[in-house]
Amino acid sequence: MFYKQWAGCNLPSQRQDSLRKIQEIRLVILAGGVSVPSPPRKASPALFGVNIMITIKKNRYYCEFCKKSGGAANWIKKHEERCTLNPNRYCGYCHLLEGARGIDEEPPKLADLMAILPNPDKYLLSDEWGFTSYPGLEEAVDAVLPKLREACNDCPACIMAALRQKGIPVPIAVNFDFKKECQSIWSDFNDAQRQNDYY
Repeated sequence: MFYKQWAGCNLPSQRQDSLRKIQEIRLVILAGGVSVPSPPRKASPALFGVNIMITIKKNRYYCEFCKKSGGAANWIKKHEERCTLNPNRYCGYCHLLEGARGIDEEPPKLADLMAILPNPDKYLLSDEWGFTSYPGLEEAVDAVLPKLREACNDCPACIMAALRQKGIPVPIAVNFDFKKECQSIWSDFNDAQRQNDYY
């Protein structure tokens, strides 16, 4: 497009009456007017002698159960279905275990997993400054962790969900590493896929 200089700005070539109208608007703004029209799409931001910001309002979507948020509604909806704080969650890892380790069983009920864990309220201590601690809870969780693993076929997402919904801080389960255990499942799954492709 051909551009020509006018009032120190690069403007698209257009008829003289359009340029005159723009100049009149510019004079109104310089005289203290408050109504600032939107500039042409490809015009310079300094078109009217003022700095013009572009404001765009976008929706942000939040999980109903945790603090996770995002700009894509479908992504948050999918997260909510699997959120470890959702009492009626769908566990994708339980179904992944079928292909990764040949485990073909119904996912365990979350209430049954939570019943295995100790009650954290019995271990809760608060000091005069409001700090909380759980003396003895680490040992109690460690003692029942093997039973919990057996009940959920060693599914890390189910273990995480049971801990969180029981109100037990996840770091207290020192022998449970969510990230590493998820990576192990994916590794087994990929190995199984490669073997199936080979045969």
